[in-house]
Amino acid sequence: EAVRLANLKSFTHSVAVWINSTIPGLSNIKNVTYFTKEGYTTLGGRQADSSSPADKFRISFNALDGFPLNAKIYFKDGQMENLSTNIVLR
Repeated sequence: EAVRLANLKSFTHSVAVWINSTIPGLSNIKNVTYFTKEGYTTLGGRQADSSSPADKFRISFNALDGFPLNAKIYFKDGQMENLSTNIVLR
């Protein structure tokens, strides 16, 4: 447990990500699944899902100085869109 707490302290940035869209655009989204690689964030390489349009499909976690972020947006009509970016924190 002490090792786990020490590892969490190395993630120096509190991060929130969300879909930046208007309310009508958000109403077409069913849910969003976010992915990061192991070792970059406290998500630990796992996926995080959000199905809340009220908060723009926001998730929060801690991270290092930068990390790759991928997202799959699932629309209510059955379509899906992949997004990816590199997040740089200072």
